[in-house]
Amino acid sequence: MWDDVVLRSVKMGLSGIEAMSIIPGLVGAAPVHNIGCYGQEVSETIFELTAYDREMGNALVFQNKDCKFGYRTSRFEGKDRGKFVIVDVTLRLNRARMKPPFYKDVEQYFEEHSIKEYSPEKVREAVINIRRHKLPDPKEIANTGSFFRNAIVSRKEFEDMVEKVPSLNELPDGWPQLPRWFLPDGKVKIASARLVELAGFSSYEDKETGMATWPRQNLVLVNRSAKSTANVLAFRDKIVKAVRDMFGIELQDEVEIVG
Repeated sequence: MWDDVVLRSVKMGLSGIEAMSIIPGLVGAAPVHNIGCYGQEVSETIFELTAYDREMGNALVFQNKDCKFGYRTSRFEGKDRGKFVIVDVTLRLNRARMKPPFYKDVEQYFEEHSIKEYSPEKVREAVINIRRHKLPDPKEIANTGSFFRNAIVSRKEFEDMVEKVPSLNELPDGWPQLPRWFLPDGKVKIASARLVELAGFSSYEDKETGMATWPRQNLVLVNRSAKSTANVLAFRDKIVKAVRDMFGIELQDEVEIVG
């Protein structure tokens, strides 16, 4: 499991993946989606990986640049979707420690617990506590995890969205930071949870589908009484339409729909 690798690296005093603690799933799936959390992405540490070609029946080695990593994506989710099975991943970690500025949730945890040494162990501790507080335990509450990717738009698109809904560029009550980040390439990443909230789906329960949004994280869809995947997708479509109607952009699924 992915978190077994994170735990092992932390015990060895190695840095690079500690902020991705307790992300569910297998190691081989991590590169497919280019998983990331609290400022780290697995693509930043992957040296190479080995993938079995299901069509040709042989194994190929891919260097980092060959994987075509992007925000929550890779060639294995794009043009080569379903073609390969990743069987081995080599990570290049280091002994350097994460440095401020941190995501506000992490920063607040460090301040509240008077933590000034940002070792991999302390970062993992912070992330685990934050995630367990914000996210429902799938063993107790059936949920999708984070359903939508954060939106990435051009600066002009963002300005148009703010002109239409000024509160998008304001600090919401209960949020530790503004729900947008200006990226080095000139684009803007927007917290999709804020878009969902402004579209009217904060702590929302939908009797028609039996689905709901989780009160502490709007991107997590929770099964209250849904009977099938069709109910989940119908609820997703309601949210996507509401965001599209309000902001003119299309939310993208972060989950993998298997049936």
